[in-house]
Amino acid sequence: NMRINAILLPKKDDKYAFVFGRHQVRWNNEYSAFITMDDKFPLISIGGYPVNKNLETYISYKMPGGNSDDKFSIYLKASPDLWYFFSYQPNPDGGADLNVVSSSTKFNDLVLAMKDKDKKIKMPDGKIVEVALVNAASAESLRNFVRSGRAKE
Repeated sequence: NMRINAILLPKKDDKYAFVFGRHQVRWNNEYSAFITMDDKFPLISIGGYPVNKNLETYISYKMPGGNSDDKFSIYLKASPDLWYFFSYQPNPDGGADLNVVSSSTKFNDLVLAMKDKDKKIKMPDGKIVEVALVNAASAESLRNFVRSGRAKE
């Protein structure tokens, strides 16, 4: 139902890490980024698994010019006590860095327990994405970045 942003994508067609429903973004010249304008909007699916819930979500599509400076960051709050942060940025080597952290100690422990070779994921195009656990302050920094960017508009 497109009106309520509840979409059931067949798993074979949903090849995306995240599928979001309609959300308003606005370009912020000072930040060189598109930022989300609402605190809550629909998360349709994660990794092909349907979610179809409105969640507190902050997203920044930072594009200051030049591919290595681009950055895509997401903060998702699944419940009052559970949130996740993901930030994807190309690196000078031609690969990318995927920084992650959560309020879930289990999630963070799983990332910490990954072997170095498993933290480097080879993509179909041959490029390497390296996963790294970052400080929880990164999540709050994104929330502040988006909120501040809204206020400057």
